[in-house]
Amino acid sequence: MDDKDYQVPFRFTGKINKLTFKLWPTQLTSNDDQAIQHARANAQVRQLKEFRAPRAPPGRERNDGCRRNCFEGTPACLRYPMLVQGCELPKSRPTEDVKPAANKKPSVSEVETSKQAIKVHIGETPAGSDVSWYPNRPDLPLNNFGFLITGDSGTGKTQVIRALVAAVCDHKIPVCIFDFKNDCAETAFSRKHGIPVHDVNRHGLPFNPLSLLGDEAGEVQPIRQVHELSGILQRIYKLSASRQAARLRAAISSAYQNHGIRVDAWQRIADIKTVPDFNEVKSIIEHDDRNDGLLDRLSPLFDLNLFPSSGRTSVTFDEFLKESVVLDLHKLPNDMVKAALSEFTVVRLHGHILKGDQPRELKRLLVFDEAWRVKDSERLQELAREGRAFGVGLVVGTQFPGDIPEDLAGNLATQLLLGNQSVEHRRSVLLALVGSTSGHDAQSLQKQLAHLQKHEGYFRNQQYTPYVLVKTQPYYLRNP
Repeated sequence: MDDKDYQVPFRFTGKINKLTFKLWPTQLTSNDDQAIQHARANAQVRQLKEFRAPRAPPGRERNDGCRRNCFEGTPACLRYPMLVQGCELPKSRPTEDVKPAANKKPSVSEVETSKQAIKVHIGETPAGSDVSWYPNRPDLPLNNFGFLITGDSGTGKTQVIRALVAAVCDHKIPVCIFDFKNDCAETAFSRKHGIPVHDVNRHGLPFNPLSLLGDEAGEVQPIRQVHELSGILQRIYKLSASRQAARLRAAISSAYQNHGIRVDAWQRIADIKTVPDFNEVKSIIEHDDRNDGLLDRLSPLFDLNLFPSSGRTSVTFDEFLKESVVLDLHKLPNDMVKAALSEFTVVRLHGHILKGDQPRELKRLLVFDEAWRVKDSERLQELAREGRAFGVGLVVGTQFPGDIPEDLAGNLATQLLLGNQSVEHRRSVLLALVGSTSGHDAQSLQKQLAHLQKHEGYFRNQQYTPYVLVKTQPYYLRNP
């Protein structure tokens, strides 16, 4: 502001005794918003220059084609892609770059040459800079290998998930996909990437949920598994705690005892010769007329023959998970059956993974699209917390950000937030990105969220802070 901003357009001879300035709310044009973004980005660049960024050799200044004079030295747009929101780097920039200093950290291209390097291209910023997921990048590690993708139907979630699966399979890393919509079980996709499909509706689960899994010492106390499995069914099928859930626990305990297994005692897995299956549990329940209500609730699980006995499984669960697999759940009759079988599988996966090594680099990927079906699984939340140590990444896709509990979402370090039409769901995105739904930053971002196009969203993790706007590259354009 200067004098001309408050001079009246005529000769004034009176006396002003009060001057009021209206400071809020401000009415900013789109050009004003863009100017503010440029100013913020350039301010961050100046800080990076002072403390971190190496200078270019003499005669190499500003060789990046950038139209804004960020600083004379290594182009920040290339070194620090999280700042690209405020930069006007043209898409056709010279490939020649500044030679790296001898004592600087390895660049992304150098990291990619290592055997552990995995790069999954996500898309580009409006300025044309690459946005990628680097789960194993040693110079800038992520807190964990979790990946949350949210957005309305049709915004591109499945395309990104397919791209992630394809890229990880290319690195020969096992992927286990819980497919509720036939997105990855589809023949064209699964065959192209060499992923076997297990049709759960036709063949049931590939393991017996009542088989026992020992701890590090090879021992087990079966009553713990009795309570966990009955608790899952109680929550999903809304069984009454005092009667139906209690009778279900008693039936499962009786099934173990019929095989000579004391449920309350610790015992060695090697000493257990046989275990029951859910068909035996069903028979025990049927012998008591008071269990008619319980049978009615659980009849879809029991009647469809979805639980094999130990003798029917041709391979062990460990052998089953050595390679990638799609668990095709989309033909199952209802959401409760899908949720129950999924949570039983998560329990088994968690127990299997805890017995493994701790490589602290991505060695296995678990994929859950439509993750609201398993959002309440305590074992899934534990996997999210412990996954990095055991080399396990979770890819969680859901339409609405608020569907995922904070204990789960907070342990997914990488997040891609695509478009949502609902104002309430946009508020969840604002809280995730800026921590507030009020203030200038939140209001400006809310306007941008309302105008996101298909395949557009905000991407963030420790390598892209605080976040970047990205146009994702759909799977069908990468793999024609």
